[in-house]
Amino acid sequence: MARSHPVHDLGPFEALAGMPFTAGNRVEMIRPGPVYFRRILEVLEHATSNVAIEVYAVWDGVIGGALIDVLCDRASIGVSVRILADAIGSRMLSAKSRDRLRQSGVDLQMYNPLSVWHPHRGFRRTHRKIVIADDQLAFVGGFNFVDTFLGSPVDEPWLECVVEVEGPIVIQIRSAFETAWTGDVNTVPATSEMRGASRVLALNSSPENGQCTVSDMYAAFVDCSKLRLWMWNPFFLPNQDLMQRLEAAVRRGVDIRAIVPGRAAAYPVLLHANRNRYRTLLNCGIRIFEFEPAMLHAKVAVADSRLTLIGSANLDARSNLNEEFTLMIDDADFATSCEAAYVGDLAQSREVTDPLLRRGAGDRAYQALAGIVERFL
Repeated sequence: MARSHPVHDLGPFEALAGMPFTAGNRVEMIRPGPVYFRRILEVLEHATSNVAIEVYAVWDGVIGGALIDVLCDRASIGVSVRILADAIGSRMLSAKSRDRLRQSGVDLQMYNPLSVWHPHRGFRRTHRKIVIADDQLAFVGGFNFVDTFLGSPVDEPWLECVVEVEGPIVIQIRSAFETAWTGDVNTVPATSEMRGASRVLALNSSPENGQCTVSDMYAAFVDCSKLRLWMWNPFFLPNQDLMQRLEAAVRRGVDIRAIVPGRAAAYPVLLHANRNRYRTLLNCGIRIFEFEPAMLHAKVAVADSRLTLIGSANLDARSNLNEEFTLMIDDADFATSCEAAYVGDLAQSREVTDPLLRRGAGDRAYQALAGIVERFL
């Protein structure tokens, strides 16, 4: 079926990013976990100059161990390898693994360790997921180097979407990493090498500068949607302003859908926090689908078969306190491929209807409690 491609004003996004879209990029969606992890490791194995990784969680395990093996090997032959891992998210990375990385020459930094002297800082985490190899290729998404994303013979891998990018946008991604690494705004020399036809914008969300909050980013995305807005998000908890914008978009005829975790949700409080919002969302005309086969962890939004957001940001209050990173891709072919994946996931999801909301007293109490604590999720 032919898709319409209305004209969009992308100026608000460039204002949020503080820079224009970059042209000449190649973008490719990769999923599921076994596929994108294999590709990431393959690229890292061939890195000859530098590797930069910022991630929320690296744990000991199959995929964490495979990553450590590759990074230690690269560092041992003189490749510059740096990892910025969140101190809370990567709490399951053993002292033995940390020592091995550092002894091999890997520069491992733990982001914002908890401190009894500054307890308020504990709320701020780096939730970004970025892998860069030789300033030529980068991977962005919501993945962590944790075995639940890889799956097992008895468990499906968590549903995640990762984008591989190549071209001038990689320099913007590297700049975001350098800013996080040093704590100061940093830029690196630009490149003019063209690799594809996609226009891409880096949206680097940080409470440090307040320039691009996740709420502002999604508000602009909802406002620019004209025909359809399809989203994957594990924490679908829009604030009041975004709810009003979503409702206004529905009134002007936008088909809004969200795929969220279902019975395979990793945490009951997540499932019930989402369900606590269902009636409000349904009353606004938003269609909600619970993904059945596995935990849904993807953070992607597609508008009008043209624009795509993909990155680390959940739609919850916590994301405005975290360091987040999202790419906005202006490419009809890429957006159409994302919509095709979305249709496939819809077929494995259960649409939420009013009868699903008539749960027992225990579930209703859990939902109410989850609604109270959702700002801390």
